[in-house]
Amino acid sequence: MAAGAVLSCLAASAAVAAAMAEAEADRIASLPGQPPRALFYWLIEAAGAPSESAPLVLWLNGGSEMPGCFGLVAVVNMLFLDSPAGVGYSYSNTTADLYAAGDNQTAHDSYNFFVKWLEQFPQYKHRDFYIIGESYAGEF
Repeated sequence: MAAGAVLSCLAASAAVAAAMAEAEADRIASLPGQPPRALFYWLIEAAGAPSESAPLVLWLNGGSEMPGCFGLVAVVNMLFLDSPAGVGYSYSNTTADLYAAGDNQTAHDSYNFFVKWLEQFPQYKHRDFYIIGESYAGEF
């Protein structure tokens, strides 16, 4: 009887191992063109002033909750940025990033995002520029 139980256990272990190997073979590790980390942003152009001359404000936020600063969007171009990766609509494809990124990685990602954003939208390069925020930005 003990030999039968051992064989049964081995068969079950082999079935579990085969199922795990099959699941791993089906795992999608990345999608073409998808970066390992991406920060979500939302730009609201000035509503009550000419957006071509209105200052640019970068609002750093630790998630997707919208701040109570909508009065500012009448006179500034407001760029909301969800950082670090893993909060709000920003993401990371590497789970370890969510636990070990820290302030240096977040600053690096935010800087890289902003430089690339300005390359994509060069009309904002020579505006007066301000950085404000809450939550991960240091104030809540």
